[in-house]
Amino acid sequence: LLAATAGHDREATDHFEAAIHSCQTLGARLWTARVQCDYAKFLMERGRPGYHDKALELRQLTASEAEKLDSPRLKTEADSISPS
Repeated sequence: LLAATAGHDREATDHFEAAIHSCQTLGARLWTARVQCDYAKFLMERGRPGYHDKALELRQLTASEAEKLDSPRLKTEADSISPS
């Protein structure tokens, strides 16, 4: 998140991707969904070419997993992600 806050988009995307991979490797489904949600918000806020489609994909993955894990708070957060 620090790279994202500092405006270092390339580094931020690398960190998000690495965090998702780590969470998946550990089988941490809720944390995977949490990181996907944060990543989707980051991409949507940046609004760069190609980011919108990836953000929507991540939003859908997060919402679906939140439902499976019975996490209404995360589901609501995912559903609130929309184009800026």
